[in-house]
Amino acid sequence: MSVIDYGGTNRALAEFDEKHGACFVRDGRVFYEDGAMREQSAFGLLVEPPTDPYDRARRIAFYWKHVFEKAVSDFDAGKQYLVNVCGGNLGNSICGPAPEPGALVELRARHKVALDAKKNYDKAMKALEAVKPREVAEREIGDQHNREYNQKVLSELNAISI
Repeated sequence: MSVIDYGGTNRALAEFDEKHGACFVRDGRVFYEDGAMREQSAFGLLVEPPTDPYDRARRIAFYWKHVFEKAVSDFDAGKQYLVNVCGGNLGNSICGPAPEPGALVELRARHKVALDAKKNYDKAMKALEAVKPREVAEREIGDQHNREYNQKVLSELNAISI
């Protein structure tokens, strides 16, 4: 069965995907490592990376945050599965076989993927900080001050009792 390419839509999506590199899908949108984005629908918008350095850095940081969180989740799930298998085996009166050695090799590979993703996320966050506009930095400082003061007041309120 072949796919009909109405007006070159499939080709245009393939070219866009190739141009912008690695991606992930979330909430009907496809996000790319270079800050580009498109709608998942074949007839949706294709959005090039922002030209503004701060907006582009934010999109790239968003991409790497997602990649990092997914890699950590995959690692944690694999590790938890192996812990459950070994713990279950040890909890039985007749101990079952340990996971195959390949399972540990795969877990170590997931661990490396997570560490690499963390490195890329940290790098993206550093790049974001480097291009952050002064007004954004000042707003964040004010927000942090407000949070600290609200926390202090809340602690004092919680300490008041009759």
